[in-house]
Amino acid sequence: AVVSTQSTGMRGPKKHLKRLAAPKSWLLKKSEGLYAPRPTPGPHKKEECMPLNLILSKKLGFAQSTKEIHYILKNRLIKINGVTRSDPKFSVGLFDVITIGETKKHFRLILNTCSRFELIEISEADKDFRIAKVTDKCLRKGGIPYVYTSQGTTHRFCDPEIEVNDTVKINQKNEIVDFVHFTEGAQAYLIQGKNAGCIGTIINIEKRLNAPSLIKIKDANN
Repeated sequence: AVVSTQSTGMRGPKKHLKRLAAPKSWLLKKSEGLYAPRPTPGPHKKEECMPLNLILSKKLGFAQSTKEIHYILKNRLIKINGVTRSDPKFSVGLFDVITIGETKKHFRLILNTCSRFELIEISEADKDFRIAKVTDKCLRKGGIPYVYTSQGTTHRFCDPEIEVNDTVKINQKNEIVDFVHFTEGAQAYLIQGKNAGCIGTIINIEKRLNAPSLIKIKDANN
């Protein structure tokens, strides 16, 4: 038998990302180079986050080169959700809070109505929390209730009224301090699809067998 010694694939996770394959929500120009920074694996999907170095250079304009980005992070001037981060490719997800050390300014990453990432400046009081969607709820060993969120956090002994698809408010200690039920009449913020970034009111929830529920939402423009 003839055995080939050539490798047929790569080993380990991918470490590169071509600019054309990057999410459109990053708003990268294809004329600026061939590659884009690939986010470090974390709690967010690649399509639902943005690397920290792109935020410092493209969104905030604090750095013009890689050397300046490394200088800012080396001096530990950037905090994400109250935790100092020094990884230039750290994945900053939707609704995460970015704090700039010396300026004491706080920004939240959101999607605009064109489904593109955008930073909005927030107050000192708003920096202490972020919101997340409940993705799963179950009982683990010993009958302990667990709640899992879209922010990649896990919570034990939460309010028993919290259900899947509800929205929870998380403080910087990763504690759930409030929640809103996913019901008709509630405000909804779309994070996927062609209407991502839009805000509306849920007017009808149609539950279907063996299929995702059909949600009708009405915004300010009807």
